[in-house]
Amino acid sequence: MILYQSYVPKIYFIVNGSEDIDVLPNGLAIFSSGLHYDMNPSGVDPAMHQFKGILYTFDMNNPEAKPAPLSYENFDDSAFVPHGIDFYIDPKTQEVSLFVVNRGAGQHSIEIFHFDQANMVLKHRKTVVDEKISSPNDVVAVGPDSFYTTNDRYFHNSLLGMVEGFYPLKLSNVVFSDGLHAKSVAEHFGMANGINIDASGKYVFVGSAFAGEVVIFERTDKNDLIERQRINAGVALDNIDVDENGDLWLGVANFGILDYSSNFTKPCPGAVLQVKLSKVEGSKEPFKVDDIREVFANSGTGEFKCVSSALFHRGKLLIGNPFSNLMYCDVVAY
Repeated sequence: MILYQSYVPKIYFIVNGSEDIDVLPNGLAIFSSGLHYDMNPSGVDPAMHQFKGILYTFDMNNPEAKPAPLSYENFDDSAFVPHGIDFYIDPKTQEVSLFVVNRGAGQHSIEIFHFDQANMVLKHRKTVVDEKISSPNDVVAVGPDSFYTTNDRYFHNSLLGMVEGFYPLKLSNVVFSDGLHAKSVAEHFGMANGINIDASGKYVFVGSAFAGEVVIFERTDKNDLIERQRINAGVALDNIDVDENGDLWLGVANFGILDYSSNFTKPCPGAVLQVKLSKVEGSKEPFKVDDIREVFANSGTGEFKCVSSALFHRGKLLIGNPFSNLMYCDVVAY
């Protein structure tokens, strides 16, 4: 692994989290905020109880403007707790949908919206609930109503969840849904976390958080997944972004997030890794790892703590945090 430090000037936006981020080709990004996630048996920081689930827009072409909350149509957001998100652009109609993991009270679900960009409104289309989607963390859309999602744990009790993660018991999995029926398609993860897909739609990338690996699967015509490759990042991983060159951008979590989630004054280091990939034809492993670069890292003691997501778009970088600020960077030395 080759690590590079990059200097990037920063702008901070004060929000109650920017857990996951996605962007449209025109540079308009959406990020999820207000996550309430119990990771520590000692409980959460009291401020988390006041969080409201919000989806914000951020224009990467106008970074001086503040993030703006989206409004909804035909959707009650009073118990909305957005987590992982993903855009889907219909290749036939160019209609834009937004898929959102909702960890709201009562039941976990995947919410599917039509995104009306002209009016900045999310028009609710469907709620997907299934017993196989038990602890969804992230989602990647593969059709107007179909998607893969990661269940990040088997046990919902926070103490048993910690035992599951640190033992590790490898009980989490990946589920495929066509919007009506769901099935498990990949299992035995030590916390399946971020998930994404390459531009061809053929390969799915899944972050195994506690193993510190990106697992690469090939999709079948029945939407099952066949493991083809593992990339060892050597650090705990959160969300995965795939840029327009096909490279991966990984949010690097730190086990300090457990203490941080229960007390926001505690430090929580974080980092961003770029994994440069090239396709390999006729090989058992579909990708060659050309380089792994540490693009950003901090001690987690200042204005920005932890890293849950990193989105690179045409020389600009957004870095998300599960419970606090969003950070924008112009990548000037790289």
